[in-house]
Amino acid sequence: MSPPSYGSITPPSAESNSSIHNGDGSTTSPPLRQSSRFSLKATYSAAKSIVFVFILTTIAIFFAGSIHNEWYNKLPLLSSSSNNTMGCKITASKMYKTLYLLRHAKSSWVNSSNINDYDRQLSPKGRKVAHIVGKSLNRQDVDLPDIILASSSVRTKETLDLVMAAWKKRTFDESKILYSKSWYDLSDEGYFNHLVDILSGDEDISDEEALSGSSSNDVPKKILSNVNTIMIVGHNPAIERLLNELILSSPNDKAKEWQHYSPGHFYAVRFPTLERWSDLGGGYISEEGRRGVVELHLPV
Repeated sequence: MSPPSYGSITPPSAESNSSIHNGDGSTTSPPLRQSSRFSLKATYSAAKSIVFVFILTTIAIFFAGSIHNEWYNKLPLLSSSSNNTMGCKITASKMYKTLYLLRHAKSSWVNSSNINDYDRQLSPKGRKVAHIVGKSLNRQDVDLPDIILASSSVRTKETLDLVMAAWKKRTFDESKILYSKSWYDLSDEGYFNHLVDILSGDEDISDEEALSGSSSNDVPKKILSNVNTIMIVGHNPAIERLLNELILSSPNDKAKEWQHYSPGHFYAVRFPTLERWSDLGGGYISEEGRRGVVELHLPV
């Protein structure tokens, strides 16, 4: 009587090493090799998913940036009814007066002991900021001023030159840039009374008459009613004080006070109901309860 057969495992043949042959003629795949195939498939699927998500995210970021730029470049021009105007486009209007304020950019203190303060030049950082402000004014399509009243110091001239070079889209009549040492001499005392004095002349003369006979150190005392946009380029602390005096309805209105006017910064102050510049010093109060409204501040 022969011993019972319990089946035997036949070694893999040379033709195939992927199956196990049982004694009953059936075959099974090695469990380990099968598990490896599932692991590789799962890894491949996960990698494809990661790549797909990355591509979708990149496309979304690209289109989001394009949409933002398209929206920003199509911002509407401001009107007198705008409520939130900071950082938006501004265009000069015949409906109201606008005053641009520009503090000179950061100046250099290199060899300052050997240089008169009046003759100090801009630092590299100051030149960069002035250029950025000019480019921003150009990009936002801000109208050029009708006339510029500026300190004749070296650093204010350099600031204005850099801003105007990057800003203007058309040739600006440089005869309407009026330099005066008064804006330098009054940098500690303040600008408001000096500005009011300049603006309180006869409003019925022509531009040519207002500017005739002016020199670099002689600011004309007569500004026309048809001059709607005036720009002042000066120094701190006077220009910071002037900004606050223009926008605050009273000296005690500290809630809206601009605490620090940084070098090179530009402000556009709109006067919604001011009809004549000569009225600015007569207790003028705008509809918003302030003398003026800050319509634009650069750089942001």
